[in-house]
Amino acid sequence: MVISDNAHTFKCAELELQQMLNHADLKNVYSAHCIKWNYIVKRASWWGGFCECMVRFEKVALRKTLGRLSLTTEQLLTVPRLKG
Repeated sequence: MVISDNAHTFKCAELELQQMLNHADLKNVYSAHCIKWNYIVKRASWWGGFCECMVRFEKVALRKTLGRLSLTTEQLLTVPRLKG
């Protein structure tokens, strides 16, 4: 699930992805991962604070786990999940 604010950039990105869904490969990826795009309520920007808090939580956990290491995407995907 993708959650974003109502910024024009995000709405354009969603439209681009929907137009690309005509391609079979991308359609398979979307359906296999059940990707859905949701927006926070219009004129309620404080709702985005929850998402920002979750991002901060993840960043802090990764910094404590990895320190100053720089990982590739593949390596990052294999970092053990932290139990909260």
